[in-house]
Amino acid sequence: MQNEKNTITSTREFNYQREQVYNAFANPEYIAQWWGPNGFTNTIHTFDLKPGGDWTLTMHSPDGQDFYNVSKFEQVIAPELIVYKHLDPVHVFTGSLAFGYSSGKTRVVFTMTFESDEEYYKVKDFVIPANEQNFDRLEKVLSTMPANRELIFSRLLNAPRELVFDVWTKPEHIINWWGPNGFTNTIDYMDAGEGGSWKYTMHGPDGRDYPNFIKYTEVVKPEKIRYLHGEHEGDNGQFEGSVTLEEAGINQTRLTMRLLFHSAEELEYVVGEFGAADGGNQTLNKLTNYINQLVS
Repeated sequence: MQNEKNTITSTREFNYQREQVYNAFANPEYIAQWWGPNGFTNTIHTFDLKPGGDWTLTMHSPDGQDFYNVSKFEQVIAPELIVYKHLDPVHVFTGSLAFGYSSGKTRVVFTMTFESDEEYYKVKDFVIPANEQNFDRLEKVLSTMPANRELIFSRLLNAPRELVFDVWTKPEHIINWWGPNGFTNTIDYMDAGEGGSWKYTMHGPDGRDYPNFIKYTEVVKPEKIRYLHGEHEGDNGQFEGSVTLEEAGINQTRLTMRLLFHSAEELEYVVGEFGAADGGNQTLNKLTNYINQLVS
């Protein structure tokens, strides 16, 4: 068991939704831009973000030195937690990134637990300020990511993707879980095929009714669904939605939902006025609970 003194914990709060901050780590295109202290650049060789997956990279220091790093992912719970074992070459430690979300802000807790006092004392004077620089660089990347007009949600579901696809595209399923907490739905019609449409009304817990219209632009069973979402047929849509389903293991599916708005201002409005970020998480929590009932 590790002593507390062998652990370095660095914490930072970001004014971005949790899925966006998680995506800045989960996407190698982004992590290459901010990982490491000031002045470092990165070449990502492998990045297989799943338990047992490899992460290898070369960090290029501002003085021209190259540092090849080998890690292995131990635990991945999107968008909440990533745990990895750093194996080579300089420092051996277990790293974890926990992503907490509350009131529109994401709190990242980065913990590094070293295997010995010797390892800890050898690096702590360098690592503690380096982690703060790392967070500073992450902040800059978050401010420039296309996701500043995009909401991203992800879940690991304990069901085969064929079942998840059916639960997302068949009215007898979707009526049981669609929408944030307290919402119910009336479905006028639903044809979840490419070129098809879905007209429905969401009934809020405050008694208000919200008309919705979805036009499906791409449907690839059981892999992908893309659509335009608006209030009524014929409008240009409030946002473009996509749902991707990836096999993540035996009878497991990694679901990623993206909502792309026309502008950062529109995204800010729906998050502030309607709680869209929390609503998306509540919707996927309801989906998770519904699927768990189906497979239990």
